[in-house]
Amino acid sequence: MRINQETFAQHEPALRGAQPLLGQDDRPFKAVSVQSGGLMLHHPRVRSRSDLAYLYTDGSGIWAQPLPTEFDKDIEPDERLRVLQADVLVHRLLSALAFLATHARDRCGATGTVSIEVDLVDRMYSHPYAPPEPYPRPGQPRPGHVYPLVLQQTSPFPPSEFLCRSAQGEATAVLDDLTDAGTGLVQAGSLLADQLFHAFGIAEAAPLTNQGEIRLPAWRQNVQPGITTWADHQGVPLTDH
Repeated sequence: MRINQETFAQHEPALRGAQPLLGQDDRPFKAVSVQSGGLMLHHPRVRSRSDLAYLYTDGSGIWAQPLPTEFDKDIEPDERLRVLQADVLVHRLLSALAFLATHARDRCGATGTVSIEVDLVDRMYSHPYAPPEPYPRPGQPRPGHVYPLVLQQTSPFPPSEFLCRSAQGEATAVLDDLTDAGTGLVQAGSLLADQLFHAFGIAEAAPLTNQGEIRLPAWRQNVQPGITTWADHQGVPLTDH
């Protein structure tokens, strides 16, 4: 992808107005900037806690996503756990695969097979490629306590057996399968999600099947309508088993 004034003017409005979260109308990116090697998508006002994406000119890309978690404030601070809902993790993973694949194929003309890596970390400095965590300067507050992650699936699917600080998954996929956002996307997402879930002691990511289906009972009721509408539109089969 060549970046110049003409191509930036062409891509910037579409990227700034993109709704990449499947089945949702949210727009996580408010600004698009030129960076060395490509484009950066971000939210200038809340950049330290917002989605951040880099779309490189060779078709590669990365999307860092702050996932919403919950914890029980009534529990003693030393015993608190951060609960990550399984359908949130899976939904964000599918959305990232489709969004980055679209950039690779439709903007950069990439074809064939792509390599994918996904990393889940409890905070930025837990990432294997992150820089060393800086020490606070005198007078600055120390970073808050980071609570370990647990992964919560809807009943009757099994919950986490282990706490987790980080998890990683790797896979290859056909680029067109990801960009077309059909059963091929769900199959690739299932393979990657299973690897992340294994770090929590869960054998399979219940929201997806390896046949490329959406397992609807594994999604919470408040998010079922959105994922169902998306699946119907893309021809992705739904299953109750």
